[in-house]
Amino acid sequence: MSCDVPAAIVPPVSGSETSQGVYRHSAAPPNTHYAGAAQAAARRDPAGGAAGPDCRPPALAVRGFSLWGIRPRVECALAGSSVFLGRSLTVAKAVKPVVALQLYTVRNEVEADYPGTLKQVAAMGYPAVQAGPTKKYKAKAVRKMMDDLGLASAGVHVGIEQLQDEFGATVDMIKDMRDEWAIVAWMPEERRRTAEDWRRTARQMTGIGARLLDAGIRLAYHNHSFEFYTFGGQYGYDIFFGAVDPDLVHNEIDTYWVRHGNEDPVAYLKKYAGHIQIVHFKDMGKGPDRPMVPVGEGILDWPAIITACKKGRTRWMCVEQDTCDPLTPLEAARVSLENCREWGLV
Repeated sequence: MSCDVPAAIVPPVSGSETSQGVYRHSAAPPNTHYAGAAQAAARRDPAGGAAGPDCRPPALAVRGFSLWGIRPRVECALAGSSVFLGRSLTVAKAVKPVVALQLYTVRNEVEADYPGTLKQVAAMGYPAVQAGPTKKYKAKAVRKMMDDLGLASAGVHVGIEQLQDEFGATVDMIKDMRDEWAIVAWMPEERRRTAEDWRRTARQMTGIGARLLDAGIRLAYHNHSFEFYTFGGQYGYDIFFGAVDPDLVHNEIDTYWVRHGNEDPVAYLKKYAGHIQIVHFKDMGKGPDRPMVPVGEGILDWPAIITACKKGRTRWMCVEQDTCDPLTPLEAARVSLENCREWGLV
């Protein structure tokens, strides 16, 4: 099956068609994706392994200069919110979402001065961060710095090849961060060229998710906009999440990249409600270049996004801004936080 891939993702959100490929913009259908535990269980084998063949395709580097992410614990907010029962997770009650900063926003500052950057982030009022180890600071050292500043952890970003090739070491790293989320931050191109590639990758991710859950860790996938290329009229995103076991692979929706793919982030938050514990809060500015801007300073419908997150029991709202000009990354992070504060999220 061929992929309807545009030459560049630049048309307006209303959708357009080019000679190179097709953009399709439509409202997401109702949340009928998750049919229940019986259907999910049928897709995993009795031993909890992969629901398909070979789970070790070629490796590729993950975005960013280090393993970004950490899922905040915030014990007072989360006490009694979830409990592991065997290989499944039961969510007992909804909790107030916690705002975090994805440290990819301030990656250059972290590389220059990790302790000092964390201090500035904490001083702004962020209660949590999505972070990770670097060459200089191992996971335990990062977690110690966070503990000293009262910062919680909001999920660890990793690569799919890292989980396949270095599973034990990756689990140890996440546990050293005292986190429970492994988030695949990027899908290499060779794993997503066709609809069948997406289905094969879904089987591989389901197998990884089963192994992680046995270790007390949950798996999620972070989108960009290439997931919204169409294959026979269906988005890669929906092909992938239609083929995973939803008990084992969760969504980490990035609001900017959904919009960049000419879809509505609110519709997708509603469509996959209940399986989105972490959302990347990222805003889009006006103009054909669709720049990234601080949260609340762009064109996204934040009241609707926040409402959808709360109704879907999202626990972590992670501010992220890949590029921040003309502001500095720390200035941009502060503006985003102030807007979140005005909305009553902090």
